[in-house]
Amino acid sequence: NRTIYGDHGKGGIGDSVSDIGGGSGGGAGSKAKGVRVYSNIDDAVKVRLATARLAPGKQWLSDEAARAMVERAVVPYISTPAAQMALSSARAAGENVQGFTDESVCFRHDPRLQWPSLQYFTREQVDAIFDDVQCPVCLIIGEDGWPFGSRERESVTSLLKPAHMKTLPGSHHFHADNDTFEAVFCEVAAFLER
Repeated sequence: NRTIYGDHGKGGIGDSVSDIGGGSGGGAGSKAKGVRVYSNIDDAVKVRLATARLAPGKQWLSDEAARAMVERAVVPYISTPAAQMALSSARAAGENVQGFTDESVCFRHDPRLQWPSLQYFTREQVDAIFDDVQCPVCLIIGEDGWPFGSRERESVTSLLKPAHMKTLPGSHHFHADNDTFEAVFCEVAAFLER
């Protein structure tokens, strides 16, 4: 008999349980399916904040922005078909299922979005796409956003020929952070008013 807990590792059972449904079909928490279950929204927010810190450069995310993103992106785990099937299978197999509550959540996005891409563009392909843009461009960059070298930045700028370009304080999600969104909004509004 296995005991299945809904709060393993760093907030998600996918860290330590490979298949709570038994067999090879995967289930809640399955690495194959990519479903991670968090005991509550607060745990999911902590993981989202940690993810921002792992990104390259000096990326960060405010607690408020992380919470807003998580609240829009999660569903109660117990309500998902995967949860119902996995918990039913585990119970039928006589396994002790603990830790899942009405507060348990999982992200609603398709876990395949986190798989490696099947298609990567070369620098030349990206340049060709940018060079083909015919409309006015507004380019707003966060000081602590995704790190781009000066060569890449010069290439993007020369190809897109932004009608409006500004570097503002903030990180990758500076449009969502309480301290920085207003400046981003003002720059977008100024661009649209032209």
